Amino acid sequence: MKTPSLFSALVAGSLTLAAVTTTFAAPYIDPMDTTGPGYWELGGGSNANPKSLTVDTTIYSQGTSSLNATATYNSGGSAYVDVFRNFSTPLDLSTNTTFNVDIRSTVAWSDGMYVNWQLLTVTHGTYEVTYKPASANAWYTASYTMSDFTSNSSNLTDVNYIRFRIIGDALGTFPQTASTNFDNMQIVPEPSAGLLALFGAGGIALVKFRRRES
Repeated sequence: MKTPSLFSALVAGSLTLAAVTTTFAAPYIDPMDTTGPGYWELGGGSNANPKSLTVDTTIYSQGTSSLNATATYNSGGSAYVDVFRNFSTPLDLSTNTTFNVDIRSTVAWSDGMYVNWQLLTVTHGTYEVTYKPASANAWYTASYTMSDFTSNSSNLTDVNYIRFRIIGDALGTFPQTASTNFDNMQIVPEPSAGLLALFGAGGIALVKFRRRES
């Protein structure tokens, strides 16, 4: 009988890896450079007017543009702006564990501005984290894990809205106009999960090869 080569064993391991990695969610990456229905849209409270959402080609952290939400916050209470995206087919983010987005604001947390990153689901309610820009006019990466949103991953199996709520209720001076830019949103599986699958598949290939050689 012909002895199987190490190459054939590695091929078998690669197929095993493909089978294993299908159990992990694919990354959801959005450059945040498009507005309109099906993409990023604008909403908000009655005390944030006028307000606008535009593609900004002069201020961005990556690529060639970002989203710019600008509003005049007129008084406390309902002084918020929503930048949201609706998904007709809900996203299953239950196995995604790292949530990143680049944010830049003309107003810092110390001046009363903050952003709630919200995940709205079909059946489980809304889950959110709060981001507070440390200083004005600087890019920061807001980075969170799934447990920051919810302790139960099954709550994120049917996310149909991703929303950034910019809240200006605590601004010390009214009216005040502020701009907030968003760029490069990434929702990805924990890197170690993919590495574990890779090592596991490599181990399976090696064991198969050694058994056939013996």
